[in-house]
Amino acid sequence: MLLFEGLCHTLLISVLAYLIGLVLGFCLALANGSGVRAIHIAIKTYSYLFRALPELILIMLLYYASGDLFGWMFKLMGFGRVQLNGTAAAIVVLAFVSAAFACEIFSAAIKAVPVGMVEDAISLGMGPMRRLRRIIFPLMLPLAFPGLANLWLLAWRGSRGDELGSP
Repeated sequence: MLLFEGLCHTLLISVLAYLIGLVLGFCLALANGSGVRAIHIAIKTYSYLFRALPELILIMLLYYASGDLFGWMFKLMGFGRVQLNGTAAAIVVLAFVSAAFACEIFSAAIKAVPVGMVEDAISLGMGPMRRLRRIIFPLMLPLAFPGLANLWLLAWRGSRGDELGSP
């Protein structure tokens, strides 16, 4: 019974972190392609930082520092002391790490879409959202699938605590 609870807990952390990371990573990839230099530098810094630091250190840092980190914000809003539990800290950190990797995967896939297709959509009068939905997204998704499969393995490994070096 205890092993089943551990499996359910691991799946909860992995799935939530992966899905949140995908959504956040896709939004970051779209913002990265906006052409604004300051946004590009901020996203690249975020991506390099979260891909380089070990997940376990980030989880422990958020777990132990969350009371002090968020305490003053919630105190200003009139709430009491807030402390994240271990599951919430793991989901938040693994979602941010997954988002950093997903941003790079989606950015590369978007850049791989032929420019002529996008120019044709512009010449037909498609707006940015319709162009994204009908041209860019269907063409970039098959290119992103292998990287997204590897990202799922990263989220699963991180939720199990395998970054300590165990096989």
